[in-house]
Amino acid sequence: MPCTSRDAVRVYINKLNAESNTSFLDPVQYEPELHLTGNPVVSINDDIHLLCNATGTTVAPDSVDWFFNGQPVAAIPQWHDRLVRINNKPLPGRSLISELIIKRATMDDHGHFLCRLTKTLTQTVKVHILNGNCACNLFTRRFDFFWSVTSSVYCIIFFSIFTVSSIIMSVLKVT
Repeated sequence: MPCTSRDAVRVYINKLNAESNTSFLDPVQYEPELHLTGNPVVSINDDIHLLCNATGTTVAPDSVDWFFNGQPVAAIPQWHDRLVRINNKPLPGRSLISELIIKRATMDDHGHFLCRLTKTLTQTVKVHILNGNCACNLFTRRFDFFWSVTSSVYCIIFFSIFTVSSIIMSVLKVT
């Protein structure tokens, strides 16, 4: 039987394996990893949206466990109709992306969210809920337009502009 280049490669690899006591054909072993991302500040009635990217050693994990203030998220009765969990394996490989969505956040939804891959591999994020009651709501009736405050940032900007313009007007009246 003639010697092919494939046979020559096998002979060379076997020789290297014998000399180094390791196998060059063994798959690379990775450590499992976990990364939790999401917005730690959410306005009331907006959705809490967290992403947990879990990476397994050789294959993607089947799932991760989600907890809220130490309790499994499935055991929280006030989230019964507002809880969405999505597990997605985007490509064949070692990665699982798990999404946790809590629809229409309430003030009771603030706290510590935890994503767990193994007993020792966890990530935590503390989520704060803003109630949206701010000074700009008091001033919107002075103007003849509809103002919808969906974020505290808009509220702060509006309030700052209103305050600066009030100061300028009072300075102009004095002079």
